[in-house]
Order: sequence, then C-alpha cells, then structure tokens
Amino acid sequence: MNKQGLEELMPSGALHPGPPKHGAWKGHHDSPYPRDGSEFQTPLYLRKPGHKEPPTALKELPTHKSSVQVSCQGLGLRTFPEKLGHGVKQLDLSDNFIQNLTESCTSKLGQLEHLNMHFNQLATVSEMALTHLTHLHSLLLAANHLDRNYFTNGRAFGSLRNLKVLDLSANNLDSDMAAWYFSNLTSLKKLDLSWNKMTRLPGSIFQGTQQLREINLHNNYIMEIEEGAFEALVSLKVVNLAMNSLHCISGFSLTQLQVLNLSYNALEFFVTEERKEQYQLQVLDLSHNKLIYFPELPKMHRLTHLNLSDNAMVSLAPSSTNTAEFRLWYDEMARPNISLNIYNAAARLSKITDLDLSSNLLYLFPVTFLHNLSSLQNLNMAKNCLHNIAVESPPGDMKSKEPGVMHDNAFLSVQSLDLQGNFIHSLPQWFFGILPKLETLDLGSNSLQPCESQNANRREIPTGHNSAQRGNCTSFCDIPQLKYLSLHRNNIVRLYPFMFNQTSLVSLDLSENEDLFMPKGALEGLEFSLQKLSLRGNQMDNKKTEFPCLKMLKNLDMSDNKLSLLPPDLVCSPLENLNIRNNSLQALEKPATMRWSSSLNHLNVAGNPFSCCALSWLEILQAARVSVLDLNETLCSYQDKNRNFSAKIANKPTWLCPHQIGNHYLMVLVVVITLCFLFLSCGMFCHLKKNQKLSKYLSFTSNRVDPIPYHPNKEKRTEEIVTDRVTEVYKLTALPLGSASQPDRKLLYSTCANNFEESSCSMKPPDHNNQPHPVSVCVILGLMVNGSRVAWNETQHCKILDGLVPDQLQLCRRNLELMHSIVHAAKETKGVCQKTFSDMRWNCSSIEYAPSFTPDLMKGTRESAFVYALAAAAVSHSIARACASGELPICSCGSVPSEVPGPGFRWGGCGDNLRYGLQMGSAFADGPMKSSKAGGQATRLMNLHNNAVGRQVLIDSLETKCKCHGVSGSCSVKTCWKGLQGLSEIAADLKSKYLAATKVTHRHMGTRKQLVPKELDIRPVREAELVYLVSSPDYCTKNPKLGSLGTQDRQCNKTSVGSDSCNLMCCGRGYNAYTESVVERCQCKYYWCCYVMCKKCQRTVERYVCK
Repeated sequence: MNKQGLEELMPSGALHPGPPKHGAWKGHHDSPYPRDGSEFQTPLYLRKPGHKEPPTALKELPTHKSSVQVSCQGLGLRTFPEKLGHGVKQLDLSDNFIQNLTESCTSKLGQLEHLNMHFNQLATVSEMALTHLTHLHSLLLAANHLDRNYFTNGRAFGSLRNLKVLDLSANNLDSDMAAWYFSNLTSLKKLDLSWNKMTRLPGSIFQGTQQLREINLHNNYIMEIEEGAFEALVSLKVVNLAMNSLHCISGFSLTQLQVLNLSYNALEFFVTEERKEQYQLQVLDLSHNKLIYFPELPKMHRLTHLNLSDNAMVSLAPSSTNTAEFRLWYDEMARPNISLNIYNAAARLSKITDLDLSSNLLYLFPVTFLHNLSSLQNLNMAKNCLHNIAVESPPGDMKSKEPGVMHDNAFLSVQSLDLQGNFIHSLPQWFFGILPKLETLDLGSNSLQPCESQNANRREIPTGHNSAQRGNCTSFCDIPQLKYLSLHRNNIVRLYPFMFNQTSLVSLDLSENEDLFMPKGALEGLEFSLQKLSLRGNQMDNKKTEFPCLKMLKNLDMSDNKLSLLPPDLVCSPLENLNIRNNSLQALEKPATMRWSSSLNHLNVAGNPFSCCALSWLEILQAARVSVLDLNETLCSYQDKNRNFSAKIANKPTWLCPHQIGNHYLMVLVVVITLCFLFLSCGMFCHLKKNQKLSKYLSFTSNRVDPIPYHPNKEKRTEEIVTDRVTEVYKLTALPLGSASQPDRKLLYSTCANNFEESSCSMKPPDHNNQPHPVSVCVILGLMVNGSRVAWNETQHCKILDGLVPDQLQLCRRNLELMHSIVHAAKETKGVCQKTFSDMRWNCSSIEYAPSFTPDLMKGTRESAFVYALAAAAVSHSIARACASGELPICSCGSVPSEVPGPGFRWGGCGDNLRYGLQMGSAFADGPMKSSKAGGQATRLMNLHNNAVGRQVLIDSLETKCKCHGVSGSCSVKTCWKGLQGLSEIAADLKSKYLAATKVTHRHMGTRKQLVPKELDIRPVREAELVYLVSSPDYCTKNPKLGSLGTQDRQCNKTSVGSDSCNLMCCGRGYNAYTESVVERCQCKYYWCCYVMCKKCQRTVERYVCK
C-alpha cells in the first residue's frame, strides 16, 4: 500500500490525536507519564501538504446535497429546540447548555441521520428518547456530563441499532460507565472514548460491538488490558492508545490491526506473539516511551512506518558495553523472557520505509543493522549521542569497524538522513560511499569542519584500511547524488575553494556559523545547480562574503549579518525570495533592483539603517509588484537640526529630505537674474537721460522701515517636519471633546467659533501667566461636531478645522485613517467623563456643548486638569485599540512582550499597539501646546504635565489578558497578550488623582522656572499627580462668570451617604420628591427559531431632585 492509501486508512485522530495521548496491552502501571501532551506532533513522514493536527473528536460525516441541515451552534440554548420539522437529517446543537434529552424532543425527528451535541451539559437521556431515531448513524456527545446517570442513560442507547459513529470523549467515564453506552450497538464502526478516566479494559468490554473498525482511547489512565479485549474484533483496523499509563506489551497478537499508536506511555518492552498468519500492521508508533531494547516484531508482517523516537535505547548492537550495563541494571526487574538478537530482528524489517530513532541514546551509527532494511528510505537519528561514525560489528566479529570488512554490496538504501543535534566531529571518507542513494542530509548542530579541497576531481575508494579520514574534517566533494545539505550551527569558521566540487547541491544551509568566512571560490561548482542558500545569523561582513555567479539561485537568506552592501555577483542570480533583514544596508544598488524586479516575488528588509533620501530601489520594486513582507516594520532615517529621526518607508518620507536644485533649474535661475539685471540697467539709463541722480536708485538715505500690519491668517504657514513619521515619542496632549444638549444653559458657555480671533480663542483672562488660552481645545473638540459627519477620505477634509497648526494639518493630510479614531476618542471622552462624575456636583458639564466651554475649563482648574488627562489617554487608547482590531491598515498588533511567559501560558493573540497609539496621539495633540498662543508658560507646563499623567495611567492599565483552549472547559493551552483596560477604568483611576490633585504655582526653583506645589513649594511636582493653577467654584449655586451650573434640579439619592446623597448633592438646600411611571420589558420568552418576545410592564418609582 502506498503512503497516500495509508494516510486515507487512518481516520482523524487515529494515529496522532491533536491534544495529548497515551497507550498499551497486557500491562502494568509504573509511573504516570506527563499528561499535557504539548510536545506530541504528527511525524513528518505521515503528513500531507498543508497538514494540520486533527481534532480530538471524530470527524462529522460528510453532508449530502439532499440533506436538510439545521445548525443552532452556540445560541445559548438550555432546552432541546422544538418545531424542527420532520425532514431534518443533520442537526448541530453543539456549544449550548442543554441538560436533558427526552422523548418529546426527538419524537418528530425520525429522519435524523447526524446529531452533534458536543460541548453541552447533557446529563440525562430518558429511556425512550432515542427510540424514534431509527436512521441515526452518527452521534457526537463529547464534553458533556454522561457520567452522572450512566445506568439509565445506557438503556436508552440500546435502541440505536443502526448507529455507526459514537463520540463519548471528555465525559469523565470510567471503564464500567463507558460499557453501558455501547455494549449493544452491534452496527458501531467508530468509537471515541478519549479524554475520559478509564483505568483498564476488561476482556468483555467490546463483546457486543464486533463491527468496530476504529477505537480511540487516547488520554485516559489505562494501566491494564485484559486478554480478549480486542481479539474478537475481527474488523478492527485502527487503535489509538496514546497517552495512557501502560508499562509493557508482552503478548501482542492482533494480526488484523493496521495502525497502532502507543506513544506517550511508559513502555519498556514491546513483544509480539509468533503466528502462522501474517500480521497486517503497517504503522507502529512507540515514541515517547522508555524502551531500552528494539521491539521484537513477528516474522511475517507488513510494517512500513516505525517510530521509536524519544526512548532510552543505547545501542542496536547487543554485544556493546553500554547495552551490557543496561542489561545488568535491568535484570533486577521482573520482565518477560525475550530474545535480544537484534540482527535477526533487523532481518524482519525488509519492508520498512520510514524509521525514526531520534532522541535516544545511540552512540554508534548502526550500519550492520541498517543493511538488512533493504526498503529503508527515510532515517532519523537526530538528537542522539553519536560522536564518531563507526560501524557496529556483527556478533563475534572483532575486525576493523569500517565497511571494507563487509561484502562488496553492503550499501544502504537510505535517501534522507537526519543526524542533527549529535556530537559528530567528522564523517569518514567511506560514509558517502555506502549511501549511494542519499539525497538529503541534515548535519546541523554538530561540530563538523569542512576539508580544504585537495585533488577535488579524484576521490579515494573506500576499501578496508585505505579509506582514509583526512584528520578531523569532512570532505563534501564528488557526491553527485547529494541534493540537500544542512550544516547549520556547526561553528564553521571558514569555507574553502571548490569544497563542493562535483556535488550538485540544490539546497545548502550554512546558517548560524558565527564569523563565517566565505571566499569567492567556496561555492564554485554550484553555479548551475544551487537554488536555495541560507547564510542567516553568521555575522558576516562584506569582506567575508563573496559569491560566484549562481545562475540558478532563487531563494537566499542573508538575514542577521553585518552587510553594508550586497555582494555584486548576486546580480546575475534570478532571485525569487530574498531575506536581508537585520544588516547594515543603507540602500539597495540600482543594478540589483533592476535585475531582480523581473523575478523577485518576496523581500524582507526590516532592521536595516536605510536612508529616507535613497529609496529609489523601493519605488522600482513596488512598480514591479514585488511583495515587501515587512514593509510596515521597516524604518529609514533622516537628519533635522543635527538630530536623527526615523520614519516608516511605507509612508514614502522622501519629502523630509532636502531637495537639491538641479542643473536645469539652476540655468533657469541664471536666465531670470540676467533678465532682471538688464531691465534694471535699462531703467537707470532712461532716468539718467532725464538728469536724475543715480543715488536715488543705488543708495538709501535711511534704514528705517515703516511697520506693516500683522495678519496671521495671510501669513504663509511653514511646512514643518511632521512628527507622525518619527519614532521619538513626545508627551501627549489629547484634548476634551463633547456634544450639545440642554439648550437653556447655552448662555453660560463661551463659543470658540464666535470668539476665535486670529487662530486663537479670545476669552482673554486677566493674567496670562496662569490663565490658559485653550487653542487646542477649540480645534480638537470641534471634531465632535464637524468630524463625525465627515468621511475623512480626502485631504481637503482637514480644512474644516480652522485652528490646526502646521504639525496637525500635515498629520491629518498624511494620515486620514487616524481621524476616525480621534473622532471616536472625542465621543468616548465626553461619555466616560459624564458617567464617571454623574454622582458629583461637577458632572463634566464643562464640555457639554463642545467646542464651547464654561469658564471653569478656561482657567486651569482641577476640572480642566482631569479633562485634559482623560482626553490624552482617550486619543492614544482609541488608536491603540484600532490597530489591534484591524480598523487602521497602517498599523498592526502590538509587539510580543519581551518578558518570559509565566508557567502555564505562552504569548499569542493580538495585543493593543500602545506604542503606536502614544506616538501618533502625541504627534496630533502636542502641536498646539508648543505655540505661545496656547497661554502662558505656566499654562502650557500644566497642560503638558496633566497630559503626561493621563498617558502614564494608560500605560499602567496595560495588563495581561488570556484565553484558554481545550475541551470541556479545560485549559490545556493558554495564550496571553497585553491589552489595555477600558476607558472607564482609566477614568476611575484619574478620578482618584483628581480628588487628590495638587494646586501649583510657577516660580523659580534652582536655575529655571518650574511648577511647584503652592502650599508646599520645597519640592517639584510629582510625575503621577494632577496639578491645577486656579481653585474651582463650589458648583453648588449657579454662577455663569465662574462656570458653575449649580445643582438645582439635579437628581440625588435619598438613601446614599456618598457624594450622590441628597444632603451633599443639594448643598443642604433640601430636595423635592416626585413619582415617575417607568415602562420596561418583562416576561421575555424565547421562540424557536430564533427570536425573543417580551411584554411591556409599567411601574411607578419615586425620584428626588435638589431644590
């Protein structure tokens, strides 16, 4: 049977169930094996392209086109749905809360063929509940509570005479409980009992289900399998006993079995009984056990895949010293009398094509043993203890351990050999001679050094003692059959010219050999064969890296090196995939990019110090539609005012670079100046003709210049450097936002639009040193009114706000996508602020009609401090969340935390991109605060400080959030990420800082002016405290001049003793009571399928308002 037919034979989860596994026969329990199973993977030789680990439950039957399907998955149902109709054939009720299954539920489902109820709370199945389901052939009940009423439930299952597939996994069933459910199901072919609590398999457990073809018992606690448990199942093909607690298999006799998985147990022996009939076993997995000896297999079998990885085998030669030591150690333990003639066992393995011996303790390469495996194609001996490649002698043979002592045709049929993770220092000359079909060789993570090529065109023939080993090096010349070679992580420091001569490699991995020197001739001979080359992580600079013209090279990985220029000879390679991450490249040469633009598909370039003024290579590649996979991570640098800044190359920041005047423009300038000089000369000549004095035109009688009126709106706005492109994070000043209501109070507000003079709010305070001019408040809060009605898809939309400073205008034009997040932050700030202070005298009314504000917000009060801090956090919070949710295409998830994950979880998911949120939010909101029009120095310092406090609270709110993955509510895998708390929690933290805010003054402290506490000015302001300049009004009585709306007609709580109590809220004035009728939904009922209908109920409540 070919590999494809074999894989089709193995149903889902049969050989390698997704989560943990365990298994055995007539066995005894020694010590429980770890039950998490996180290390278990399907072997590579059993995987199809695009392979994914199968789920624990059996696959659902395929859907027929004529079937009527109903899915109610995850609807939160607590009872079985009614009115499903008579024609339903497939019904999915998984992921609900159904507890009972009765006759009335299924009486009208006589045509039902497939029922999925996994992940419910099913505990009771009435005796007649399943009698009507005469056509049911697939029943999935994984992850329920069937252990609670197993006796009565089991009687109900006896009526399912046509059932073929039954899934009872993850139901906490022991061996006796499980038998009640399937003992009379004579047509059953597939049974899943995984993830239960079975400790043994009685001899009669499957007596009533003799048609079984597949049994899944992985992840139980099975310690013993009684005789006769499987023998009567003549049709049985697949058994999965992975991840149990079996100690030994001493009498395996299931000749009909084709696939057997016993991985992740505690097996020390596996012995089969000799039978006259041939064993049909094709796949045997004994990995992750405690095998000391090679398993004893029958003479007649069809085994093709044998996995013995992660065991304790020291040698395959019974005469070896280490094996003898193990024999003495093990003689003290009770064990069956088995033969250790390993060479007779090897003679029985002539049909084996795939053998995995990785992660054992083998110290010799078993040439003699492998010689008998005439069909062997793939051999894995990775992670053993191989030091030298010497040959194990046959029993009684004490001659030289080289293949010359064996007969001439002692060749191995191996095509793929994995020797990585050993301690090999060199390979003898005869090694490649006995492997004439070897195409793939992995020698990674060893200590090999290549030989200098000598007599490259002539190789010694490996015969007897003449098979010379040239010192402690390995020659890779003249191996024409070898196509794929890996030498990664071998501490190779130098390659030699022609070292791969006459070896037509297709793929070569030389990665992670630090300080590797590769002269130009090292790859000579591979010009017309090499297609894939990896030099990753070698820390190679240009002096150590030289290439010949590799005309077939398509995939090249040169990441994590020190290259400042690409090797020039790479131009002739038709590269399709190139990785040059984390080097020292400032640009890619134009000849190379022009050459690769026609062939290159994928490019990785992040981590290089590219220049923003030399990105022509990117334009060439993008024009050719080359995919730069890490474009959004790649930065370039530019210089401004002797400072270096970084920008994303995805934003094409060439405008940041100074543009030199070209020769064409220089010629035009010269012509213009010449013409001007001629016209001036002609004018002077004409005036001289009229006897006017030349001095009138060539000299000045005074340097006095008349004043010119200042018009800021007519002044040309300078195109300043936009801070949204830089990686340097400034302090964020996000500003308050709101909307209008309660028109009878509008007269108390000062409107920015009406008082806006020359791009500044003109609410002129008496003292500019401590009274803020909230220019930025007027501008950004205008987004609440104007921004919410704008699509923000054209740069001209940025002009709707008249007060934008150049920094903000540039950012808006170049990052229109951000404006949706900033508008959202505006709305959220108002709502959260009012909710947070709904129980206090000041209820965030200052921003009720934004962009108009009450005077208290204009004077640097405690309330102003809170609003600025909250809005600062809100803008960055909104942008960070938008990155993680995918709403912003210009950013992505936050970076994976650098800290080591704690026990029981791993980093994953999509965290909030706080870094990008702080960067872009501060760039937009800090611009106005740099202007003198934003008030005096004290005001600007106060606002910047409070914004920083808001950002710090946002940073402190970053917490670890996790999600569990597993069956039946378990948490076998937990992934965690860093996420921000909601803005309401951030506002609550800021509210506590508001209540403890510090009043400050602006005075000299040391050599410069600073904000210091007014009452205790011996210390500077602490970084975590909110500060204010002006005391707040009491907010008890209405005072338009101070910005107080008063508390009259405010609702209060009669029974409360807090700030919302009628005593405190009403400031001792008393309160009035009134009744109010409230209409609300009641007596709601769910109707199948699928809506909820409620009645409207009216009740009377008593309210209290302040006098």
